Amino acid sequence: MDRSINPLIILLIASVANFSEALASETLQFERCYVDNVRPALECASFQTSDDANLHVVRAPAVKPLPESLPLFVLAGGPGQAASEMAVLISGPLSSVNQTSDVLFVDRRGTGQSNAWQCDLGDEQTDLDAMQLKVKSCYEMAVWPISQLNSKRSVDDLEEIRNALGVPKVNLWGGSWGTRFALLYARWYPDAINRMVLDAVAPQARSVLHTAAAAQTSLERLEQLCMLDTACAERFSGFVDELIALTTPLDATRTIHVTDPKSGEAISEEIANWMIAQTVRGALYQ
Repeated sequence: MDRSINPLIILLIASVANFSEALASETLQFERCYVDNVRPALECASFQTSDDANLHVVRAPAVKPLPESLPLFVLAGGPGQAASEMAVLISGPLSSVNQTSDVLFVDRRGTGQSNAWQCDLGDEQTDLDAMQLKVKSCYEMAVWPISQLNSKRSVDDLEEIRNALGVPKVNLWGGSWGTRFALLYARWYPDAINRMVLDAVAPQARSVLHTAAAAQTSLERLEQLCMLDTACAERFSGFVDELIALTTPLDATRTIHVTDPKSGEAISEEIANWMIAQTVRGALYQ
């Protein structure tokens, strides 16, 4: 058997490798940039997908990169949160990871600087019927084809970016809906994933409409734990019943007197009971 290698094959392999590197370089041209609430300078790029969508990519380069290090993609929640808004994590929870690995934040279609589909719903209190009308109006002003705003397209976009970076695998960190994003990525591109960290898992098998029921279960579990603690039971006995009474009916309003955190002046604000319930739900979520 002839074990010699044709020089043309070597040249072909080298050409393919060089082309891949050039493609990644041409597709992702990072430039120095700054992100709100993040002290160190970062790197930003605009990535053009295979169907000509432009996505905003933020990279925090590794401080002391290791040859074997793989990048970490941070997957935001929502869906609808911009990943670039989470870049502040490199100054806290992700600072140790960023020492040796690049950390990337990709704004999905319709979020952040990827042509955000964002409507001003106003800060003033409004009833649920009025809110529905505002959301309907926002929907009618869509800046993206609705067919492009789905989980499969988002995962495919991230996979295109991984290929453009020229890395064999990536690590994923997802929070809330970002955990579902990570699980879907692992399902559709299992060979592209090295490791995943899932924070506050949103199971694929459950609809987001179960959120309220899950919050109620958490509240009842908190009450059970409180009753097992003598000090808590003495201080907060029956707090769930009190909360239900306080927030019923949900659309009722009340006036509260508080201190403005900016001016220090005493002010009065009108809030709806559903706002109180939502605040409790958010605390349980944490």
